Amino acid sequence: MLLLLEKKVYRSSIAVDFLPSSPPGYRIKAIKPAWMLTEQQNINSYYKDAIDKYFECPNDSEFNNITYPEYYRKYKIIPNVFSNQIYWKDKKNRFVIKRKKEILVRFQYFTIKNTEFFFINNYY
Repeated sequence: MLLLLEKKVYRSSIAVDFLPSSPPGYRIKAIKPAWMLTEQQNINSYYKDAIDKYFECPNDSEFNNITYPEYYRKYKIIPNVFSNQIYWKDKKNRFVIKRKKEILVRFQYFTIKNTEFFFINNYY
C-alpha cells in the first residue's frame, strides 16, 4: 500500500510499540473468537489491552514505582518461559520477563483541541 501511495518506507533497528492512551469508553477493543467464547462461559468477550495488563502487573518491589510506558519499554508479557529465564507472574498468571533491549513506545498525540482526551490523559 505504501508503494502505491508513493510513500517512503523506513526501517528501524529497534522495535516500536504503540500503546493505547484513550479513556476506557473510547478505546478500540479486539473481540475474542467465537470458539473461545463458547468454551469459556462467563468471560469478557474482549481481549485485555495494554492498560488493563499494566494494572495487573506483578506484585514485586521492582514494579512498585514503574510507569505505564516504562513497563512496556523494559518488560514483555509472554505465554510461556524457558527454564533458564528470570520471570515474574502478574495478577492473572501471565509471565513477565525483562527485555534484553528496551523498545520505543508511542502514544496517540492529543492537543488542547481534543479537550476531553487531552485533560483525561494528562490527569493520569
